[in-house]
Amino acid sequence: MVKSGYFISIGAGKNQLPFILKLKELGFRVIAVDQNSNAVGFAHSEIKIIQSILDYRKIYAAILKLYLDEPIVGIGVRSYGKAVLTASYIAKNLQLIGDDWQVLEKFYNKKTMKTYLGENEILVPRSYSWQNSKSVSKFLQSISFPCILKPVDTIAKLGIEIFVTPETLQKRLSQIKNQDNLFLLEEFIEGYEVTVLGFVQNGKFQLVSISDKVTTSYPPFLEISHRLPTTQIKSLGELKLICQNIVSLTGLENSPLVAEFKITPRGEIYLIEVMPEIGGEYIADHLIKEFYSYDYFKNYVQLLLGNPISPVESNSKKKKERISQICFIAPPEGESKFVSNKQVNELNGKIFLNEKLKLIGESLNTKAGNSCRVQVIGVSTSNIKNPDELDSIIRKQYNAKFE
Repeated sequence: MVKSGYFISIGAGKNQLPFILKLKELGFRVIAVDQNSNAVGFAHSEIKIIQSILDYRKIYAAILKLYLDEPIVGIGVRSYGKAVLTASYIAKNLQLIGDDWQVLEKFYNKKTMKTYLGENEILVPRSYSWQNSKSVSKFLQSISFPCILKPVDTIAKLGIEIFVTPETLQKRLSQIKNQDNLFLLEEFIEGYEVTVLGFVQNGKFQLVSISDKVTTSYPPFLEISHRLPTTQIKSLGELKLICQNIVSLTGLENSPLVAEFKITPRGEIYLIEVMPEIGGEYIADHLIKEFYSYDYFKNYVQLLLGNPISPVESNSKKKKERISQICFIAPPEGESKFVSNKQVNELNGKIFLNEKLKLIGESLNTKAGNSCRVQVIGVSTSNIKNPDELDSIIRKQYNAKFE
């Protein structure tokens, strides 16, 4: 088992910090890459490469020029999007564990990926293409309302729109009439939302967690709560099977995996999104750690080294009566200013996360997606049985005001 050497971290910002700190704790030396010379992760790294995390060729060239007294034993990334492709390119060239670039790249066009999975018996929302439609009125008649329009490369809920009438949709499509390939138009699925986190090792999916997700009722459906344990325990087996089918269909070999699903009142499970990433929302680094006492990032390092991953069950301290929840404070729909709040210091449970995301006086717009949220609070308790009740208590205690 490798216990020393250099690890490359593609990214050195705040989101990457849990991965970098875990590497240091395990005794590895860190080569961190980030275009921001003041990135917080550089303070915990032996070597820093100041370069855009998307410029994989320049990063690789810089690595080749390094004089190291120990070998490079792994490469990882907490960042999202094309940074994952950078890690793949470098892993292949340095003969480190990772996934093939071409396999990963397919995930970053959500439109073609969901079409492909839908053609292979993965249930996905029905999608619509308007670019080749000869009759606008006939095209609109074929659509089930409400429907959702979003960029194919959207992140953090950015750019998501919902339409409930043909007239409003027609007006919007006329503005982007030649950009069908850049947008995904699909039916809106009503249902209970869950987030699945797991690892893929040697082509086998290993579940880490299924957490419940709550969003705002208005678009772009900001994520405002993530909860454990899931209330959708009856769907656990099917969710694991779907994730394994996705892994098999796409050819993923060694990667983290995050997937969003909606479960309808009839029990149908729709795949909303899937990415070969760790995912954010404080789930991996806070919620899973608090509820299961499971070290996600230690196991991520084990994956990158080719060592066996520990199953969650063997580390679980979960009690049936216990709930853990991450709650985000979001502004009302539209534009507003964050004017005041009451800081949460005590609740009927353990506060395991309490972080400001915005300052008093900042202007906010919900069209900016999840980045407009002002505070995140994590609470774990055995005294409150209902997660909705806990959510209400947290928001009342925080008492955020906007104008």
